[in-house]
Amino acid sequence: MSLLKRIKAVKRDLDFWWFYKNFYRKFRFYTSEDRKELEELYKIRNSVYCEEYKYIDPQNTHDGLEYDDWDAHSIHFIIRNGDNKIAATVRLILNSKLSFPIEKHFKFDVDVNHYNKDKIAEISRLIVAKKYRKHHLMFVLIKGMYLFVKRNGISNVYSVMDDKLYPLLVKMGLPFRKIGKPSLYQGFTYPCILNVKELEDFLRANNPRLFNYLTEGVIDYNHLQNTYTLS
Repeated sequence: MSLLKRIKAVKRDLDFWWFYKNFYRKFRFYTSEDRKELEELYKIRNSVYCEEYKYIDPQNTHDGLEYDDWDAHSIHFIIRNGDNKIAATVRLILNSKLSFPIEKHFKFDVDVNHYNKDKIAEISRLIVAKKYRKHHLMFVLIKGMYLFVKRNGISNVYSVMDDKLYPLLVKMGLPFRKIGKPSLYQGFTYPCILNVKELEDFLRANNPRLFNYLTEGVIDYNHLQNTYTLS
């Protein structure tokens, strides 16, 4: 490794360490099923997915709120800043009689019929506020989802990605695989899948820092309070 690459790697580690040490002084991370909080999420989703990126036709929203039938079958993750404003959010869709959005909008190049649907989830409606897109909040969302899928026996995770998000996550060390041709669904996007065991094996060998962050007790999932706290 060249000296420049070593310096950059050290800087990334220091940036991440500083973020981790200060995260809970500046942010709060939890899941919620509260109706008023969900309406707040739906309003933000309308602003981002309908107004900013125009991924969703405003005619398919509800009085300025963007939600759909899958929200009733999802775990909603929220990060709030010190001013109690939402800094980041994502939902993890679980199996239901509705199946998954990705299966309705894409044709796969691989056979997924042998997968146990109850052990699949789909990442959806990922939002990080513009001012926080360099604050490692993506890592916290990933950590929360990883803890959830591990505790609930989920082995594969779907995600729909564009040509910006896909290389970003792969570069971060998340070995998502494209499993189908692109489609004009919320932009020009691809169907992707991540196997949880492959993720662990890959990170253990190639990115031990991120592996330790995901698998050790940096954040402890509390079923009773639906909140995330330092262990």
